[in-house]
Parts: sequence; C-alpha cells; structure tokens
Amino acid sequence: MHSPLVVSPLCAFGHVATYQELHELWGAESTVVPFRRLYGRRAVLWLRPNAYACAHLGDDELLAARVGAHLDCVSVLSAAGSDSATRALAGSGAVHVRLAPNDGRASARRLAEPRPVVAHWSVPRNSPPDIAATHAAITSGGAPISRVSLPVPEALRQALRSCLSPDDAVVVIAELLAIGALGTDELACIVASSPRRVRAGLRHAGLAADVVDALESFR
Repeated sequence: MHSPLVVSPLCAFGHVATYQELHELWGAESTVVPFRRLYGRRAVLWLRPNAYACAHLGDDELLAARVGAHLDCVSVLSAAGSDSATRALAGSGAVHVRLAPNDGRASARRLAEPRPVVAHWSVPRNSPPDIAATHAAITSGGAPISRVSLPVPEALRQALRSCLSPDDAVVVIAELLAIGALGTDELACIVASSPRRVRAGLRHAGLAADVVDALESFR
C-alpha cells in the first residue's frame, strides 16, 4: 500500500530523476515512464532534457533540482523547522545548494537562476539515498524519501562550517533539538566532527549543556 504522501508518480523515485536513472532501475527502455509526455505540468515537471521533478516541491527544492544540485545548509535547516535558519535566509533570499566538485554544467545553471544561489562544493559525508533505495521504500509501504535535499545532519555540518555565526548556531542547534529533528548524541557527533574553531565558538556562545556533556564521550 502506498503512502498517502505520494502525490506524483515521481515521489516513488525521491521526487527527482533522470531518464538514465529510471532506465537503469527498470532495466528495459519499454518500462520507463515518459513523465513529461504523460503528466505534463500537472504532476511532474520537465527540468531539462531527460530530467524530471515532482511539481509539488517547494520553490527552493525546485531551484536545486533545476540546477542539478542538492538543497543544503541553512535552506535545509529552515525547511526542517528552524526559525533562526529562516531568519538567516530572509535578508538575502538566497538558496543554499551543494554541488559536486568540477560540475561545470550545474554551476552554469546556478548562475542562470534569477534568485541568488549560494553554492557549497564539499563532498557530503551523508548523501541522499539512491533511486533504487527510494523506490524500495515506497514499494514496501513507506513514505517518500527526498533525493533533492541533503539530510539534516549533513546540512547542519555545512552550516556550522560556513554560514552560521556561533551565536546563531547555538540557537539553531537548540531548535533542532527541541523539535526532534536531531538527537543529543547526533548533534554532539556533528559538533565533534566540526573544525576546532567551530567547536570553540559554539562552546563560547553557550552550546546546550546536554550537547556539551555528550561531547565528552568523543574525547
């Protein structure tokens, strides 16, 4: 039984896919659904030749999908429910994305976007699952898993390194902890893997005591 959150055929593939990915998953060209021809702009969008995305995605997610990137950093944290991350984005209106190193085509598409796009180029430690895993989750009765956005832990790791001041970061961490987006041990692991300057800044800014206590286990 499919999840009620499935509102497009492409939800079963992580909300975004290329023709090549669909072809490789099914193993035969005749089984690949021609998304653009069948659904037009009602449920599935044609992003560029042989690339498709769910039409119900938010504006930031669609921008990342058009570029051929992953939504990242404070844009993901804002979508996860961090009010402070949302405020950090409000001034610039920028969308933060992660691009693969040396991806010149995606970089060119980023520069062509009318909205400002902040690009992060590091290789993620935690990437979204591949198309086979997202399809397996749906066929086993689970909810859709996005392949557009990086996981919250990866997005926070990037934001701590590059886009959040220590004061803003401790507030964001407290918010993510309060809404259950991340647990104490997971947050402590992320902080422990951050550069020394980030760890020092967070402690000085008043990192949550339970996260500080959990950090002791990494020594």
